[in-house]
Amino acid sequence: MKTNATAINMAKINQGILGGFLGRVGNVVGSAWKGKAIIRSRALHIHDPKTPKQLLARQRFAMLQNLAALVGTANIRAGFKSRARHMTEVNYFVKKNYDAITGSELDNLAVSYADVLMAEGSLPGLVLRGPVTSDDPGSAHIAWVNNAGQAEASDADVVRILAVDPEQELTAVFSANRSVGSVDLDLPSFMTGHAVHFYLYCIGVDGFKISDSVYAGKVTIS
Repeated sequence: MKTNATAINMAKINQGILGGFLGRVGNVVGSAWKGKAIIRSRALHIHDPKTPKQLLARQRFAMLQNLAALVGTANIRAGFKSRARHMTEVNYFVKKNYDAITGSELDNLAVSYADVLMAEGSLPGLVLRGPVTSDDPGSAHIAWVNNAGQAEASDADVVRILAVDPEQELTAVFSANRSVGSVDLDLPSFMTGHAVHFYLYCIGVDGFKISDSVYAGKVTIS
């Protein structure tokens, strides 16, 4: 007598009947992420009508993913490590910058770089003395108020500066101390003649506390 083999889905339960499990049982999949047990169901059918609203949301999400790639994973992790909870820093970046993609029609969306957030936290941030300028060849000048002593702000806080060149899809990173009050950045030669956006935020002396980023403006590098 011949019998047909029956597929058996098996999962491993590590902490008893009430614990999380790894593997698949029917349409339920158990996994772990960042030390937490995750249980999800598998989709039986994919409903993909491609409505204009859905296509617009997908294009917006694709632009946010491209923006994240431009900024760089390491820079995003540095800017959001104190705030991202139960999600990656990159996903948190995408969530916080959803409204930085402007427009309401397909293929007519744009990144509002002035509204992009590069870091978020409770540390007092910087108050700029004006927009970024580029008067000397290959350089950019940015000045800010030294507000050390405000709450937990310190002279020794690190000011992290991001120079974002969307046209060439490049981001350069610089550092200074809050106490210096201004910087003259020696930019990479390949940024000369290109429009570059500048963002600044502070990292506390403990290396963990972060301030919100501020947008210093866009300037074409001399």
